[in-house]
Amino acid sequence: MDNAVTDWLRRHYKGLIAAAAIAAACIAWKFGFDAIFYAPARSLDGASSDFTVRVLDYTRVYDDAGITPVSIMRSGADIKADLYIYYHGEAPRTLEPGAIVGVTASAVLASSREYDKTSAGVFVYLRASSDEVEQIRDAGFSVRYLPRYIARHLSEVADRVFTPGSAPFMKALLIGDRFDWNADKYVKSAFAIAGLSHVVAVSGMHIGFLTALLSLLLGRVRLRAIVGLPVIAVFVLITGANAPAVRAGIMSAGFLVTPLSESDYKPWRALPGSFLLLYASNPYSVAGPSLQLSYAAVIGILLFSKKLAGRPNHNASRLRKLLYALRSAAALSIAANAFTLPLAVYHFGYVSLIFLPANLLALWAVEAAFVVGAPALAVGAIAASVGAAIAYVPSLLTRYVTGVAVAISKIPFAAVYVRSAYITFWCVYIAILAVTLALAKQRIRRKPAVFAGLALVTLAVALAFNRLDVPGGLSVIALDVGQGQCSVFMSRDATVVVDCGGTALGDEGDLAADYLASRGRYSIDALILTHFHADHAAGVPELLRRIAVKRLVVPMLSGDEYGELAREIFAVASETGVTVRYVADTCTETLSGMSLTLFPPLAAEGTNERGLTVLTESGRFKAFVCGDMDSETELRLTEFTQLPDIDVLLVGHHGSRYSSSELFLSIMRPEVALISVGARNTYGHPSGETLLRLANSGAKVFRTDMSGTVEVRVGG
Repeated sequence: MDNAVTDWLRRHYKGLIAAAAIAAACIAWKFGFDAIFYAPARSLDGASSDFTVRVLDYTRVYDDAGITPVSIMRSGADIKADLYIYYHGEAPRTLEPGAIVGVTASAVLASSREYDKTSAGVFVYLRASSDEVEQIRDAGFSVRYLPRYIARHLSEVADRVFTPGSAPFMKALLIGDRFDWNADKYVKSAFAIAGLSHVVAVSGMHIGFLTALLSLLLGRVRLRAIVGLPVIAVFVLITGANAPAVRAGIMSAGFLVTPLSESDYKPWRALPGSFLLLYASNPYSVAGPSLQLSYAAVIGILLFSKKLAGRPNHNASRLRKLLYALRSAAALSIAANAFTLPLAVYHFGYVSLIFLPANLLALWAVEAAFVVGAPALAVGAIAASVGAAIAYVPSLLTRYVTGVAVAISKIPFAAVYVRSAYITFWCVYIAILAVTLALAKQRIRRKPAVFAGLALVTLAVALAFNRLDVPGGLSVIALDVGQGQCSVFMSRDATVVVDCGGTALGDEGDLAADYLASRGRYSIDALILTHFHADHAAGVPELLRRIAVKRLVVPMLSGDEYGELAREIFAVASETGVTVRYVADTCTETLSGMSLTLFPPLAAEGTNERGLTVLTESGRFKAFVCGDMDSETELRLTEFTQLPDIDVLLVGHHGSRYSSSELFLSIMRPEVALISVGARNTYGHPSGETLLRLANSGAKVFRTDMSGTVEVRVGG
């Protein structure tokens, strides 16, 4: 044994020394990078100051704010940042690449926020009002920003060439522009559940499509390399040069160049080089899910896809060749997902169970849409009408792919969520099972039904235990939705959601639906809205689309008090067949394991505090949801009805200084107070005064900005 180890070390000592030297250089560069870039960014955290910034890309305008990639100009190296400009009802102000802008803004470290873009090289978020932004120098023209000019132009061409329904998908597929794609939250969620999100995130698959298209059009090896290399480089830059695209671009360049030297292409050689290049540009990129998933998928494919697919039989019949093609596609998907499964669980908290049929049904159409859509976009830049004619086919394919994603995502248990220990253990088991299948002998790999059966049986057991893991009494949950509120009440056989809005990463409706699914809940008995402000109701349309709701309970208001969001909610409720109940007087909802007393709006008409309040009871346990009730409305409520001592108080208005008065707390006498609030929010919630009043009342306080989602279980 000792001789074998010695011989191995003697043969590989040069490689080991090189690996150790590279590792040492990486560690040293991490410290150097921190000193040059990250330490200056950290020094800005919490500062409010005047900044001079250089605009790196066009402003993206959202509802009431614009987000612009910028670099903060300083004497040392510039610091990349995202500039958030809040319009406050004014006309949106947009900036163009190359402009120099002066701005009075507050700065926060990106890593301190839920949406952390440090792995993408963005270290600071700047926040300013539009009247605090002053353009110092116009954008002009610079070759440096040529990829951004091209991307913007192609996005405009795509809007003209493709149909309105297909343009968002095609822009994401062809140029990595997902701004419009992200606007349709329901379709975006359907793609995620179906395991198809990767088709709209530029990666190796897209560059593989581009390489295949170039090979088809150019044919000759030398011409393919001469034209293909700059085309792939431009494509990577236009799509934003994210980690998967850079990795795939380097590997595809090797694929195009290697035949010129009459040697075999070895993809393993390109992986370390591309990784080191990405690490050199930003050591924090290795912590990003996109880089990790990209490399894990490629490693899984290189290691196991051929083993799972088996050897092709070139003399087989057409039917057998077709079956082998399907087997190869399935092997590719299984190999990639086996290695990405643990990472997907860690980063996203769910696993699609239908990724294999979804990908088999959709990927051929995605590839065809890319291969036909790219020429349509190129021709459309010259002749829009001709491009639109060519774009007819990819537009149809887009409808097909979207239809597959939406239809297949509606299948029960299409995805499992790993907040449950049972599902987590199942995911680990499946990853081990997939690797075992790949490493098994050929005769065992020919019996995939055995492995599929084991997966399904163990999944059924995990789901059964997950569904039974519910207390016999009641659970009160304050979901972490950022600066907003979404409360869940669960007994063994009933589910109630009160409000659904906030500033969480992604849509609050998706967050709530995912959480309920992770607890084995696929329907809501009652969805109650205290009022219609975005921080309490913005996620409701998506929640209504994602999960079956038996009835929607809302306050009875005058007609002009129902704003745009309320009208959208009512429209979606009508589409999904949800009954709407309006509350004008005190009423009671009785469900299995709990009863709800709903108090009508008591505040003056048109005020922020005009909404429902909810008393939930289960046996001797009582919890109270305040909505945005202030101290004046609290006084009206105490005069309107006799309030009991309660166990849990879901604190009003996110802990505002104007809520939770001493009188109200002395009557309610809560043992536990849950405050739903966003980390480092701009409102100063919760206020120190409110926290002091809660402490003096004897309540134990839990905050979602500090503890994340908080659950209180009683009676079981």
